[in-house]
Amino acid sequence: MSWQIFHWGAFHWSAIHWGALNWIAGSLLALAWFSRLVDAAIGMPRIADIARPEWDRSPATPTGEPRVSIIVPARNEEEDIRETLVRLLALDYSNYEVIAVNDRSTDRTGAIIDDVAASSEAHGLLKAIHIPDLPSGWLGKTHAMWTSAQQATGAWLLFTDADVQFKPDALRRAVAYAETERADHVVLFPRMIMKRPSERMMIAFFQALFVFGHRPGKSPTLGRATTWAWAHSIWFDARSMTRSVPIAPCAWKCSTT
Repeated sequence: MSWQIFHWGAFHWSAIHWGALNWIAGSLLALAWFSRLVDAAIGMPRIADIARPEWDRSPATPTGEPRVSIIVPARNEEEDIRETLVRLLALDYSNYEVIAVNDRSTDRTGAIIDDVAASSEAHGLLKAIHIPDLPSGWLGKTHAMWTSAQQATGAWLLFTDADVQFKPDALRRAVAYAETERADHVVLFPRMIMKRPSERMMIAFFQALFVFGHRPGKSPTLGRATTWAWAHSIWFDARSMTRSVPIAPCAWKCSTT
C-alpha cells in the first residue's frame, strides 16, 4: 500500500511538473507572437506607398529617367506571359528595356515571347533569351536571372515574375521613390489577385509568416539602403555593383530573407 501511495505521488508530481513546463513554453510562445504582432503594427505603416500622389512624378527624377532593365524569367508560363509582356511594353516610362527569358519551357512560352518580340510595339524594347539547358550547380530561375543580367544595359535591374501585371505608372513611381531614397535595393509588395478561397487562405498565411518572420519595417542595410514599398517585384541598383558580382543569386537571397 505504501508503494502504491508513493507511486501515485510520484506520478502526480510528474504530471504537475510537465504541465508547468507546457504552460511556461506556451506562454513564452504566445509572448513571442504577440511581440511580433506589435512590431508589425508599428513597422508596417512605415513602409512607403508609392501609389500616393507625391510619387507621381514625370520625369521620375529632376535629371531625367535612369535606364531600367526589366528582367522576366519564365518557365511554362504560356497562360500569363503574353499579357505580362504587353503590359510592360505599355509602361509610362521613357528609358527602359524588357528582357524576357524562356527558361527551358516545355509549353508555348518561348513561342509567345518570340511572337511578342516580333511585334511593332516591342521594337527596341523587348529582347528574348532562350535557355535550352541548365548548367551544373545552378538553380533554374537564378541562372535565368543571372544570364539576363549579363545582357542588361540599365542603371536599375528590375526582376519580376511572368505573372505580375504592371499598371502604366508603376515603374515611374517606383523609380521616383528609389532615387529619392538613394536605395541600392528596393523590394516592392504587389496587390495579390486571388480567385479561389484556397488561394486567399494560402496567401494570408504566407503574408502573416512573412511579416512576423522577416519584419519588413526593420529591413537590414545593403549598400546605401535597403527599402520596401507597396508595388511589385525586386529591384537592384546596377550602378553600385560590378559585373563580377552574382546579381541573380543575390536577388534570390534577398527576396527570401
